[in-house]
Amino acid sequence: MNMSKLLEMQKELMNKVPHDVTVLAYFAGIFYAEGNKRGTGAIRIGNTSRALIEWLSDTFGGSVCLQKPGPLTKKQYYLWSLGKRESTELMNSLPNPDSLDGSTCHSYMAGLIDGDGTIYTKKVNKRGKLSLYPAVVFASINLGPVKFIHDKYGGSLSEQQPRPGHREKKPYWYLMVTGRRAEILINDILPYLLIKCWVAKTVMEECSANQRAA
Repeated sequence: MNMSKLLEMQKELMNKVPHDVTVLAYFAGIFYAEGNKRGTGAIRIGNTSRALIEWLSDTFGGSVCLQKPGPLTKKQYYLWSLGKRESTELMNSLPNPDSLDGSTCHSYMAGLIDGDGTIYTKKVNKRGKLSLYPAVVFASINLGPVKFIHDKYGGSLSEQQPRPGHREKKPYWYLMVTGRRAEILINDILPYLLIKCWVAKTVMEECSANQRAA
């Protein structure tokens, strides 16, 4: 699938998301994963997905600009910025993650995973037999969002030291969920993923096909 087709499909999916608390929960996840609040009170979110950044602009206003790769970033990315007054209003409207349940809870976690998570197929070779399992990884310098997912789906949670040359200079929390628990997590957030939905679908299809062939 070429990039223009993927971008078109992503934007089509984004247009289906209702503008209600589900959207605010998803935004909260994206912000806590990728966003930052400047000293002026304005908020910014950077991501390599143009479709996501344009969706933020279309939904909440603000400006978008393309950022070139720097010493700590290997790819160009898009930066969304929102003014001080609008940022204050938006942040005040965000739901408390602890109050979320059902679809809003899943939408919040989808924002976290879309923002700074990874969904992939874990390959395990046992006695010459290849088995495939879904895996979800999420990392953050803030324990709260990581623990939010861990409390609901379990997995391996550990504190990691920053790698040399990595953009993040502080220790961070690292969560890996695999196997059946990852399958449940992916199925819960799949309807709300805006960036990694196609990866998630591919992983689930690969693992299902592998299990049927076993």
